[in-house]
Amino acid sequence: MRWTAKASLFAGVATIAVSIGFVPQPTNFPSSTIYDAVPVQLGSVAHAQARLSVGIFFDRLQPHGRWVRHRAHGLVFVPAGVGRDWRPYTAGRWVHTSDHGWYWLSDEPFGWATYHYGRWGYSRIYGWYWVPGNVWAPAWVTWRTGDDVIGWAPLAPERRGYSWGTPSAFRPPVAESWVFVETRYVTAPRLVQYVTPIVEIPVYLSRATTRVDLRVEQNIVINQPIEITQIENVLVEPVQTMELTFSDDPEAAASTEAGIVAFQADISEEEPEEVPANIVESPEELDEPVLIEESLDEVPADADAPSASEVEDDEAAEPEAEAPAEDDEPTPAETEEELEEPAAEPEAEEGEVETSPEGAVTEETDPAPEEPVEEEAEEPARDQPAPEQPPAAEEEAPAEPAEPEAQDQEVPEPAEMPAESDAPADGPVEPEDGEAETSDEQPAEEQVCPEGQETC
Repeated sequence: MRWTAKASLFAGVATIAVSIGFVPQPTNFPSSTIYDAVPVQLGSVAHAQARLSVGIFFDRLQPHGRWVRHRAHGLVFVPAGVGRDWRPYTAGRWVHTSDHGWYWLSDEPFGWATYHYGRWGYSRIYGWYWVPGNVWAPAWVTWRTGDDVIGWAPLAPERRGYSWGTPSAFRPPVAESWVFVETRYVTAPRLVQYVTPIVEIPVYLSRATTRVDLRVEQNIVINQPIEITQIENVLVEPVQTMELTFSDDPEAAASTEAGIVAFQADISEEEPEEVPANIVESPEELDEPVLIEESLDEVPADADAPSASEVEDDEAAEPEAEAPAEDDEPTPAETEEELEEPAAEPEAEEGEVETSPEGAVTEETDPAPEEPVEEEAEEPARDQPAPEQPPAAEEEAPAEPAEPEAQDQEVPEPAEMPAESDAPADGPVEPEDGEAETSDEQPAEEQVCPEGQETC
């Protein structure tokens, strides 16, 4: 870089102005011109500034694209006037800053906002779209390095709504969003000329195995994928370290040979009250969404993202994810109850036949049903001796017939005759009782037996 004595003098004045809290306000004029100063603080936001909302991006980005109502993220910005093979972080170059590391210096009119705030998403319906955010960074990207190649990719939105705060995951929206170059070209002014085709992304991912992500130190986002000392000997273009200052006025954002003035403001996480003009209410109303025409058939795991041809559309996927989430919690319980109820119904049907399932079990297990069976078994046994119970009466009766036998004095003959005749009528026991009455031992046993049977 050539510097005249006059330019060097004014560069020294600019450095002094930065040290006291003032920097020149850059415009499109030559770097040697002195401009009206605006209050800023190096590496942070100016002290005297109003709290803003993301609505500050609405009107200022409107001329460079369309604001579309996205069901998952609210109002998103879809750029216009870009090429068919366009991807974020391709039209511009990388420059180095002392406090924030590598800064993406965009050639696009919307780059002052879309590459330093928010996240980039991709959908087969919307194409590429930008979700506003409220935290500034030199670039919201993730890196891969190794084997003389280097690559970067924009960070995808992590949640519904706007991209508030710093990210907790560093993943690109689709695998095709990876941008690779040979390391020697990373500082080239016309970087897009050296970007590898999309079909070669898997090859470069296999070579660049070192992963590097952004880091935050003392509320400052630092983007340092590789140290300058490691690559300065192989670079085609020497590293250009530029002075970075900030302004809360988007109109002041610009870059000159002397340095960069970046827009940085205190943006709240509240929903903006203002609304951009000419909102596109549905993606079908987009004239030309920026789509990826050349997608990857096979995506390596190192890509940390799906292919653009397989990515789920946020518009259709997230509502479906919510509906089952709400239905899945009650449904299993209901389905289990439904599954349990039919299982109980057949038992109830069996129980109806057996009065109740529990009653059926108790009837089988409890001895009560067995006792009646035994009682029934005993009753017939008692029914057989029922004629035997009369023998108890017969015991009194034989005493009466015994008297006539005694009167007839034909004791053996009636004893033998009833024994033969009573055997079919009274059974063999009764004649034995008659004989038992004649003997002292047998009547005792036979009298105990019938008594025992009665007690049983």
